[in-house]
Amino acid sequence: MIGDENSSYSVSMYFYCKIPESWSKKKKRQAVLGQIQHKSRPDVDNFVKFLLDNMNSIIIPDDSQIKEIHAAKYYSLNPRTVVEINIIES
Repeated sequence: MIGDENSSYSVSMYFYCKIPESWSKKKKRQAVLGQIQHKSRPDVDNFVKFLLDNMNSIIIPDDSQIKEIHAAKYYSLNPRTVVEINIIES
């Protein structure tokens, strides 16, 4: 666990989602280049809620200590989730 019960946190979450198999090569290439935004389900707030619930008391003491959140979802040939957590200095 990072920090303690007196810490505040800033969290950035990047969700790289699988490109649909049914898309043409051209459309897949556009998605990888960021020319097509990820607008389909699940919504980014569902991803965020899932991660925050699972980080609670494991990675950070309490998710109520998070003061800043940045989240984004993209298409990728390499689906993954990247989370950056920083302690905010008071």
